Amino acid sequence: MHNRSYYHIILFSIILFIGSIPMSFAQDISTGPPPPQPIVVMTDKSVYVSNETVIISGRVNQVQLPSNSVSIEIIDPLGGKTSAIVPLSENGSYSYNLDVSSALRITGEYRAIATYGGHNSVTLFMIIAHPYILTIEGKSHPIDYTIESGLLTNITANVQEKSLALHVVNSTKTSKLTISLPRDIIDSQGDAGDMPFTVFANDRQVQFNETKLSSGARTLEINLPYEGQANPTGTWNVKIIGTKIIPEFGSLTLAVLAVGGIVVSMMLRNGVLGFYRFREP
Repeated sequence: MHNRSYYHIILFSIILFIGSIPMSFAQDISTGPPPPQPIVVMTDKSVYVSNETVIISGRVNQVQLPSNSVSIEIIDPLGGKTSAIVPLSENGSYSYNLDVSSALRITGEYRAIATYGGHNSVTLFMIIAHPYILTIEGKSHPIDYTIESGLLTNITANVQEKSLALHVVNSTKTSKLTISLPRDIIDSQGDAGDMPFTVFANDRQVQFNETKLSSGARTLEINLPYEGQANPTGTWNVKIIGTKIIPEFGSLTLAVLAVGGIVVSMMLRNGVLGFYRFREP
């Protein structure tokens, strides 16, 4: 009797389990995969150098007539914007080309935003421009360079240290970095004239050759050895230290001097300084 009740319980459990299977499948079918994105944008590569072409392409999954074009906006590392209207093909695809040398001259990460029918899609890409455009206090200064292996991705100026910091990646074999330093950006001088720069690579002082010297620029050749397992990604942080760098006065200092000059001028005009100078005790 007990065995029969036990078998009934097992049989009832199996029936319940089998009965629940179609419901699970029905639930999965009703949920289904997520709908496709209204618009997709991409580039043919992730990193570009000078003289290459950036190909921005994508697809609109539901073309809404009569709108037959996509708006593309490109934002550079400094926030500058370039826009274009790109026509759609019959199947909803689009493509837009940009020349790096003429249109994208600033090294850094760019954003491409494609917009259609109130929807947008974003993709990122990197530009390694030549020459490098160094921006100091809103002013652009081109710096010419070559590198045998790797990519020079960033140059920054440190006014307090009177130095330039260079960031190199993917230098996976012994390489030579040649850089022309305009004297109106950075220089190294003493009482007797030109002095050697001081150069560090990954916090170690390194030797270099000064191969060209003129009234407008000084050219350095810096060796970057391959270090294997010690530096498998070939990443180098190079620092070039001089004795002066622009601006010698920061913008805040110049503003204070300008305001001070205006105040003194007004005091002279109104005779205030004369009053304090000649007033009897």
